[in-house]
Amino acid sequence: MRKLAMILSRFFGGVEVRRLGSEELGTALDMVVAFLSERGRSLRPRGADRLASWVREIITGERSAALVAYRDGSPVGQVVCGAGPPDPWDDRATLGVWFLWVEPEHRGSPKVLASLLRGVRQAAVDWETPLVRITLDADQEGLATRYARTLGFTPAESYHSFSLDLEES
Repeated sequence: MRKLAMILSRFFGGVEVRRLGSEELGTALDMVVAFLSERGRSLRPRGADRLASWVREIITGERSAALVAYRDGSPVGQVVCGAGPPDPWDDRATLGVWFLWVEPEHRGSPKVLASLLRGVRQAAVDWETPLVRITLDADQEGLATRYARTLGFTPAESYHSFSLDLEES
């Protein structure tokens, strides 16, 4: 019976998205660490302090936010975004999405992701940034891509992101 209730909640339960305040830094950090762990990454020495500083700056910023989706009072997804200068490919102010994560057990539900992406759109309107940039995982047919398209996002120029770690090379 509990499993059925969870399945029904996943597809039909309400999702509330709200902007985190500085007193909720731990919630934001927990989700970023879960995201990193899921990808087999861990924080380096001093990494936790830097991560906390970055998230604190976002949460307290005037034109940046950590938006968290709650279902039944529990955090189930997060998006971190902020307004910035004009995009190099466009002369309009841009809202960048730097982090988007949904708890694995809630990924099959369109409500959580759609609610987070609606929160991003509202932030863009509030901050008067007519262009929103979001980079999704390479799976172009994945759930995130489909819902981004249903909310009006369109694919931008094609590029790949690479990193060069000078400390390890």
